[in-house]
Amino acid sequence: MKEFGPVYPGGPAGDFGVTHLNKTDGWVISGHGYGMYTYVNPNELKSESPDDTEIGLFGRNKRGLDGKNPIIIYVNRKK
Repeated sequence: MKEFGPVYPGGPAGDFGVTHLNKTDGWVISGHGYGMYTYVNPNELKSESPDDTEIGLFGRNKRGLDGKNPIIIYVNRKK
């Protein structure tokens, strides 16, 4: 995670994509690090109807914090 940070707007780590989830509440935020995603729960946001920019910026900030102090909670590997 440290390899893909720190997050600076305008740099490659500042890019994000927002995926709306169908089977659970919330969104997954992707960045330039392949296979690393940040989950955003609707309860984390102040707005009740946030747009993709608000969701993505919040998720990007979470990713930036993770890059500074990474704690890996799950790794999915194919055997």
